[in-house]
Amino acid sequence: DITVTLFHFKVKLNTLGLERNLLTGVEGLECLPALEDLWISSNRIETYEALEGLRGTTSVQTLYLEHNPIAADFQYGMRVPQLCTCLTQLDANPVRRR
Repeated sequence: DITVTLFHFKVKLNTLGLERNLLTGVEGLECLPALEDLWISSNRIETYEALEGLRGTTSVQTLYLEHNPIAADFQYGMRVPQLCTCLTQLDANPVRRR
């Protein structure tokens, strides 16, 4: 559980890299209020429901999700920023709001 392991770093941690860890979802990010960059590429995230943990974040600006099954969905670039409204960058692309 990331929440327990990172509890002591919650004030200072601004970048979290969990690439290639076989993750299937995201949760517990509310304990990391300073988190700005989340790198979770090359995992096993397949659904938007698995990303619901992003919905409550207020500081994540950069998110790397490439090379996850969900990244192949044609609505990916539109739907992920809807879950995480503070995003300014998704993978290597700036987020465009409409």
